[in-house]
Amino acid sequence: MFKHNSTKWFPTAVAVLASMVAPAFILTSGVAYAQTMTTGDVTGTVTDPTGAVVPSATITLKELQTGDTRTVQSNSTGIYRFTYVKPGTYQISASSAGLKSDRMSNLVVAVGQVQTLNLVLKPLEAKEIVMVTDAAPLLQVDNANLASSFSSKQVDLLPAPGGDITTVAFTVPGVVVSTGAGYGNFSSHGLPGISNLFTINGVDNMDPYLNLNNSGASNLTLGANEVQEATVVQNAYSVQYGRQAGAQVNFITKSGTNALHADLLYNYNGSTMNANDFFNNASGTPRGRALSNQYAASIGGPIKKDKLFFYVDTESLRYTLPTSGVVSIPSPAVESYILKNVSATQRPFYQKTFDLFNGAPGANRAVPVTNGDGLLQDSNGALGCGGLDGTPTGAGGTFGRDTGCALAFGTNVSNQNTEWLLTARGDYNISDKQKMFVRYKTDHGLQPTETSAINPLFNAVSNQPDYEGAITHTFIISPRMVNNFLGAATYYSAIFSPADLKASLGLYPMQLTIADGGANGTGGFSQVGVSNNLFPQGRRVGQILISDDLSYIAGRHAIKLGVNFRRNRIADTGNQRLAYGGQYTLFGLDEFASGAIDPATGSSYLQKYTPYPVVHLLLYNLGFYGQDEWALKPNLKVTFGLRLDRTANPECTDNCFARFTSPFSNLSKGATLAYNQSIQTGLSEAFYSIEPVVAAPRLGISYNPSWSKGTVLRGGVGLFSDVAPGFAASSVFGNAPNVFTPNVRTGTIDFGGAGSAPAISQATGKAFQSGFANGATLAQLKAALAPVTFTPPAYFDIPSELRSPKYIEWSFEVQQQMGPKNVVTVSYVGNHGYDVFVRNAKVNANYSASAYPNGFGGLPAAAPDSRFNIITSLTNDGWSNYDGLSVQYRRALGFGFQRQFGYTWSHALDTVSNNGLTLFFSGDSLTNQINPFSLRSLNYSNADYDIRHNFTADFVWEIPARFQHRALSTVLGGWSVASKVYARTGTPFSVINSRIPGRLSPSTGTTILAALLNPAISSSCGASAVDTACFTTSQFATLASQTSFGNLPRNGFRGPGYFDWDSSIYKTIRLAEHARFTVGASAYNTFNHPNFGSPGQNVAVPGLGLITSTVSSPTSPYGSFQGSAVSGRVLVVTGKFHF
Repeated sequence: MFKHNSTKWFPTAVAVLASMVAPAFILTSGVAYAQTMTTGDVTGTVTDPTGAVVPSATITLKELQTGDTRTVQSNSTGIYRFTYVKPGTYQISASSAGLKSDRMSNLVVAVGQVQTLNLVLKPLEAKEIVMVTDAAPLLQVDNANLASSFSSKQVDLLPAPGGDITTVAFTVPGVVVSTGAGYGNFSSHGLPGISNLFTINGVDNMDPYLNLNNSGASNLTLGANEVQEATVVQNAYSVQYGRQAGAQVNFITKSGTNALHADLLYNYNGSTMNANDFFNNASGTPRGRALSNQYAASIGGPIKKDKLFFYVDTESLRYTLPTSGVVSIPSPAVESYILKNVSATQRPFYQKTFDLFNGAPGANRAVPVTNGDGLLQDSNGALGCGGLDGTPTGAGGTFGRDTGCALAFGTNVSNQNTEWLLTARGDYNISDKQKMFVRYKTDHGLQPTETSAINPLFNAVSNQPDYEGAITHTFIISPRMVNNFLGAATYYSAIFSPADLKASLGLYPMQLTIADGGANGTGGFSQVGVSNNLFPQGRRVGQILISDDLSYIAGRHAIKLGVNFRRNRIADTGNQRLAYGGQYTLFGLDEFASGAIDPATGSSYLQKYTPYPVVHLLLYNLGFYGQDEWALKPNLKVTFGLRLDRTANPECTDNCFARFTSPFSNLSKGATLAYNQSIQTGLSEAFYSIEPVVAAPRLGISYNPSWSKGTVLRGGVGLFSDVAPGFAASSVFGNAPNVFTPNVRTGTIDFGGAGSAPAISQATGKAFQSGFANGATLAQLKAALAPVTFTPPAYFDIPSELRSPKYIEWSFEVQQQMGPKNVVTVSYVGNHGYDVFVRNAKVNANYSASAYPNGFGGLPAAAPDSRFNIITSLTNDGWSNYDGLSVQYRRALGFGFQRQFGYTWSHALDTVSNNGLTLFFSGDSLTNQINPFSLRSLNYSNADYDIRHNFTADFVWEIPARFQHRALSTVLGGWSVASKVYARTGTPFSVINSRIPGRLSPSTGTTILAALLNPAISSSCGASAVDTACFTTSQFATLASQTSFGNLPRNGFRGPGYFDWDSSIYKTIRLAEHARFTVGASAYNTFNHPNFGSPGQNVAVPGLGLITSTVSSPTSPYGSFQGSAVSGRVLVVTGKFHF
């Protein structure tokens, strides 16, 4: 395994490999075989009956459904090759000087794959032979890419929750499916979930702002009815694959044919068809109202036979989103106590707050929170009182001892999601040499983004229109030279906000979170108000994509050159978060009861002030590549190539960027310096400089030894890089003075008024804007605000040069064919990442001498620069390592049956998972540097997607039962079954103490791990933690006694394992020769196995060590990670008509 400093040798390796590649281009004019993300290849050798090769033979390839025909000639060694072949089903034959081969029909060409078929010429009359082939060749002999293909039959029959097309990748070896509601549906070979690239017909189907698959209002990527096939490519040594280092997931859509075809599809799910969530049953909460309706319809056929074709598809998903959970509200006793305790001017705020709590749907079912480990209990033994424990009630009792502070109840609330899409495609065979197709897509929907348990006016929704258009042109310049051009433009909008923001803020203009007391199921009291820290926000994104690929066959060399360009225009509305309403975050119920923020607890009030409510950005990426796939021998193929990528510095057309005059480590510091001496404003570029070019050499070798035709040895090594998500620029345009969000840690708790936290925030904002423009120092700003305390601004710091995250990836694989239909594959895959992003939010941290008289973790007693609050420094200092061993058994299609089983052992380590930009992979993720002085000490540990043992399987079986008797055939024939299976060990998590940063100082940011008192504590926390906490607060240092950043690295604990079996069964009835009707059902989590989430991980709140929630697959008939209660069995019935 590589160590972090191993990257020092890689520039030398780049130079050596580049020196190998360059002469190859000169001597052979050459680069790689010509399959692309939208096409495949067909190749083979032409021989005569004696086995001698036949040069100059004419090979004809005809697509069966459209009649499109191409011809090539074999070279001097008898090898032929068709490049840039449109995926589909073909007939192939060869002829030469009175000799002919048989006509081989039903040859399936898959995207990104090379089909190898050797042809034998003979003097006898040719006959037609119908083959049974998979979309993927049984043995992959032409390159080292780790590719998995899925035919239209698999896409159609395999269970796909919600109809999301990205689910095809979930059973691929090395893939870890996310169950943590994070960014990215899966990780491939220990790489970030935002490192995967999704394309449809070669067009990036991506959100460039977050590096996620583009999706609609459901967060699903719909379109399964339109997909002809899909390919998942890992370790893509063919250099046409770029922009992301993870899996390349390519979808090809259906086109019209010479026959008219149409289908209608309907899926239905309702509450009575679903099992209740495990914890709903435990708390006596009934199933929420659930209703999901999904339909699809398509039609395609000829406009002019063999020449012009059309295909149209429409799909829709409409569901009521059930959300379950626990709600904690104040008890009447604590309400009465607080109303008496606060000032008269504050009582309207508190009364309004209590009225909203008490009016929450289901509040009439609330029960007092008692002590215990149940969801509606308090495991800290304080009757839900938190910091108020031990306080006299004023009525003869004591809170936390004989008087409770909280009521709790289970809840089911609902909201409705709608989405529909329409696609249209036209294919035109202009001539034998020129083909083209155009495709248009639009997707519209309304998403229930957040559902409040307190009041529906606090719900957030998102209207999400999407428009796409693409054109592809293939020009067969000669039998040896083919060019493929792609041009596309897309636009989408995703703005998230309450439906009526004015009415929502009119009801309650604040966001109030009390992270103390309450029941175990909430870890505090339920939030009141709109999530102002999240809404309104969103983006509108436009994209232009141009790609051109040229292939040339030169003897034993298949040469390829290409260029791709992507440009994005983005309007970001994220600055509107906290701009229209503030956010109270209180870490003590005693604080809330006192009516004032305690500066020592870390509690705060946040509100944003900015002249840039909308920011306009420009992004682009430009890539060039050259590649040669060299057939050294018919059974030995070498692929080597070089890719060059340039990613531009994000540009703001509003000149909205603000940053330090130099990185913070080099910045002149001191309270006497004016703010505008250290900050540059009005900048058009986000970063000081950007890495000019990423040069990515790659090498792959495939060997099919002559002593064993059923054995293939493949391996490769190469450099891959990620294009940073556009989101990386958002923190730079969020810097002061363009955006100023004072972190107020003092003042009374109220809507406003003299001495209140909102009034202090507003005064601070005005003073800072004015003072900055006039060259004010910290002392001058303090004086201008006196007696109000000035809160210094937080800041985002950037490196002197921003580099793209890079990954050296390698693999070695042995494939062994066993009989005509079976193959076993053993593969070792590894990678080493460097230049990975890391955020350190403690570079300006210090400790409070009163709280920690003996110091804390080596922090200074005073902040390095007192002019600023928390400073978050972005660096490229992160790294990662991955080693995985996979064993896969695959059976090709035979007797209607095909299957694959895969087991992977792996170990993934990194400093921060998912590329370190706070785009977490799961809710358990820690996304920042923990110890500000050392990444290795606490950060370098198990990755968020470190799954040691992972078993996946899928199969499709169209039962080949045929009977002479029509009635028997009708009843017993036409059945098909399919399944996907997932079984794996638990995901890692960390235990933290959220109260330490605030106790240290206002300039100390992000997480601090809870220090273990007993290093021998069990690191495994399984399903038994549902009833009994797997650890308690007594096993960790107290708030006052801990003086380090932790003593166990992040992700040192593991949660429960995960098991899921999804299955489908269908019955097809033939109505006429070309018409059939299918009825069936799909069951997700067929056996209703409860999959538990990680336990409570914060020693500062109730519920530590207790499991209180379940997890599920990232997609479902109720969208993707939208909070729906779909972890139990979900049954979907299906009806489909096809002609």
